[in-house]
Amino acid sequence: MKSWKSRWKSELDGRIPELKAEVLNAPIVTASISEKEKSPVKREKTSIFSMIFGTNKGRAFAAALAAVIITACVGAGLLLRPDSKPQVSAFALEINPKAMFSVDEDGVVTNVIALNADADVILANDECVSTIVGRKSEDAARMFVDCAARLGYVNLAAEDAVKVTGCGVEPVAVAEAVKSYFMDKGSYVLVLTESASVQNFCDLGGILDCNTVAEAVEALKNKAVSFSKREVESLADADLAQLYEERFGDDGRRASVMQYFASCKQTVEKGRQDLLKIIEKNDEIESHGDNPNILFKDYWSVAMSSGDYTEEFALLMSQMDELLNNYKNEYGVEIDGVEHLQAIGSTLTSEIAGVIEVLTEKFDFETFITHLEGIVRMFEYVGKDIAAALEAPSTVEEYLNRAEQFFLCRYDEMADAYAEEYGKVRESISQSEYDRYINNVIEKYGSVEEYWQAKKNN
Repeated sequence: MKSWKSRWKSELDGRIPELKAEVLNAPIVTASISEKEKSPVKREKTSIFSMIFGTNKGRAFAAALAAVIITACVGAGLLLRPDSKPQVSAFALEINPKAMFSVDEDGVVTNVIALNADADVILANDECVSTIVGRKSEDAARMFVDCAARLGYVNLAAEDAVKVTGCGVEPVAVAEAVKSYFMDKGSYVLVLTESASVQNFCDLGGILDCNTVAEAVEALKNKAVSFSKREVESLADADLAQLYEERFGDDGRRASVMQYFASCKQTVEKGRQDLLKIIEKNDEIESHGDNPNILFKDYWSVAMSSGDYTEEFALLMSQMDELLNNYKNEYGVEIDGVEHLQAIGSTLTSEIAGVIEVLTEKFDFETFITHLEGIVRMFEYVGKDIAAALEAPSTVEEYLNRAEQFFLCRYDEMADAYAEEYGKVRESISQSEYDRYINNVIEKYGSVEEYWQAKKNN
């Protein structure tokens, strides 16, 4: 039996035709090559990557693999896009006081502006502003909510809420900083976040003609801190009185009077002492034995007479001249006769002097109003018009001065009122306790947004 090789060969011979004689005997033609081409051809080494990716299927596999790698890098934040460099941003904090913060590329706050009058109370304090501007956004946010808590705007003893709105970047870090502040204080304060478009954020801050985050931040950086100042920038003087009544009313007048009283109390006391010296000198002239007049012996009557003075009496008259001139120069008030001096003396010896002394120690608006007429007279004697502090301002400058007085007064009052509550030491809240609190809020209100709205409406 033939082997498989013999059978395979015989089958091939039967199928392949025999070559003709002319083909078998034909010469073999070769191509002519240059000397250079005669050099031996070097075999290139083939890498495993060429073997895999050199084919169509290999190239398709390579593209798919690259897509997977890129997706993974983007998800992990490892692949930097051209616009992923540090950016400017802004955020807003809303409790009841609302404020907006501009942030540079390094995450540092470059400006803070009040968005309502309550925020003006916080930011009227220069120390508070200086602790915010120039700090990292997280620290600045903690500083602001600390000031708000100090003044009682956040109820540290009960549940409350704070909203953080970001523009340009997600406000996660700021919100975490605010949340950790209240957890450390042992207060259950819900902190919710929101990302706003440039347009919505600018509407919130009253910023016009901005299409990008960078433009919004630049505009915010150049705005005045005070909400009240921005509010009256384009207001006519005639409308100031109405706005003042709406914004401040009796509280504004009280603050204005209190500040004015405080600023004048040293002048009033010095003026009172100077007036007593004048009264005493006039009494000395009237009772002096060398007084040339028989009936009207007061300084002004003697000065009008033509009698001669002794040297001693002339000295008294000269001293009185000096006292009256000094008083006129310092207070802008001329005491023009004995009747005028007697009216002053009557006021100085009345209960008004005691009332003013009491108010100097601790101002009480009700006491002030009760004794208003006498207090106004006393202030007029030293060239001060305290009654004007009760009237509505008539110029923008006067309005802003009054507003600042009100906010500073309000800051001090609120800080005193809530000092005990703010200073209480509470046990800090753990993350698990905070999570349970949030779950309870959601269960009760449906969502944190509904809880926020409920707090705003209270």
